Amino acid sequence: MATDTISFEDLYNEITLGFSILPTRSEVRATLNAVIHQINSRMDMHQEVIQIASDMIYAWEDLTAANLIDNWEDLTAANDYNSWENWGRFIQGYEFDITQYRLIIPKNIQKIDELYVDDEKWTNVSYEVLNDSDNSTENYYSQMGRYVYFSSDISTDTEIIKIKIRTLYDDITGDYTVLPYIYHQLLISGAIYLLTLRPIYSNEGLNKQHKEVYYIELNSVKDKEDGLNINREFDFDHSYGGHEWL
Repeated sequence: MATDTISFEDLYNEITLGFSILPTRSEVRATLNAVIHQINSRMDMHQEVIQIASDMIYAWEDLTAANLIDNWEDLTAANDYNSWENWGRFIQGYEFDITQYRLIIPKNIQKIDELYVDDEKWTNVSYEVLNDSDNSTENYYSQMGRYVYFSSDISTDTEIIKIKIRTLYDDITGDYTVLPYIYHQLLISGAIYLLTLRPIYSNEGLNKQHKEVYYIELNSVKDKEDGLNINREFDFDHSYGGHEWL
């Protein structure tokens, strides 16, 4: 899914601009995450399509041993750090347990709607059906919470794996958010409103102004997500049928 990232530092500067006593970065991050939790609670889970496994299997040691790269600077300098051939079988956040043939997915993913292996759609079945010996060669998988089970070790294969998922927005833990830019004002006003509820940062003018904006923006979350999902579905239909996944 193509989204505009928002710099945490930019958010921090905008949020603290009107305060006489500057809130700390950890306080601002906490209030921003509280706003994100409100966004998640008011929307249907949004959909996105991601490629989770490449057709090449490399570990960092393989890259350096083969002299494909010397160090991280080489990757970033060449703007090549997103190339699949420079990473391992699965993207960050996804781990494969080779003993139980199960893929462990990130906690913010609520549901896998569809799974494709080399552009062929596989079928989600019960765990019992998956483990029936008669089905060992079928294109089946079984999702149970954060675990997605397969009938074989897919970590040694070279097929490209893509999934269409329903997910919630993550907390801000690093330098950027993963929210679309349409939530920029909601994040700003929400954080300012919540901060001004604390006695140390009390500011009647800021509180009144941003409380109103916050609730207007918060009440429009469902409409914003409906619009985003229409665009995501359009991109999915046209990209998958028309050549390129997001």
